[in-house]
Amino acid sequence: MRRLCALVLVAGLASLGACSSRTTRSVAEITLDVALPPGAADAREVWRRRFEELSLGGIEVRSARVTDVEGGAQLALSVASPSACDAVSAAVLPVISEAVTASARLETFAPSADAAEQVATALRGSLGARLIDDSVTFDVSHLREPGAVTVRGVPWEAVEAALASALPPGTRALRDDADGAIRVWVAPEEPAFTGVLVAKASADAPDGEIAVTFTDAGRARLTEVTGEQLGGYLVLTVDGAVVAAPKVVTRVSGGKLILAGVAGDARELARKIAASALPEAPTVRKSVMGACSDR
Repeated sequence: MRRLCALVLVAGLASLGACSSRTTRSVAEITLDVALPPGAADAREVWRRRFEELSLGGIEVRSARVTDVEGGAQLALSVASPSACDAVSAAVLPVISEAVTASARLETFAPSADAAEQVATALRGSLGARLIDDSVTFDVSHLREPGAVTVRGVPWEAVEAALASALPPGTRALRDDADGAIRVWVAPEEPAFTGVLVAKASADAPDGEIAVTFTDAGRARLTEVTGEQLGGYLVLTVDGAVVAAPKVVTRVSGGKLILAGVAGDARELARKIAASALPEAPTVRKSVMGACSDR
């Protein structure tokens, strides 16, 4: 079989790619110069660990090395790709750059049972007055999960409108529907803690548990918050959406929180939680593909 060689140009640097055949599997060395955002110094080790666990679909990260450079870091990756060498720069570099610059906003709230009781009382009166059709039956409960209000038989638009006047000052509503009902957690405006206190997050399987490990400062804060919320719940949001609401059955002092039964892909959610450790997203200043060989 005749074999052809390809010349690959990346970021102004030329390197001779290995000869390609019909096999579309390659191993490439890729270097990225990454600028870290202000305030990332405390999260630098968290940022490093993120790249040890990069999951890029069909692209396998075989090794990752991070070194400090002025204003950021240099990331050297060895990756195995389903693309041949002459297509790596176009097919692989954008995927890696997107993963490197990924960011998310994790906020964890401690809902209030007392505030939820106030909201439930207000909603019963407000929704009853809003419903024109007397045949409509609805139910508002705050007893099943302390800190949450569950509404049945009423569309979200009516609940949302009623919440505008039902929420006590300094609180917010976090929608988290369950069992065919509308569930709203009533929590303080300010989160109990954010993603900057997270050191690591991982899941063994798409439908598995997520283990969230905290920094030293996060460990102390987690112990404090879970001690205050014994018997209650914590509500975790990623980019504004509720992703988990674990019940606090014990004070967590080991710096690790286990999330079970999360909605969606647990591995993807773990990556988002890990990405929330940085206050802002990193940026790629330069990317270069070095040696590449087809297999």
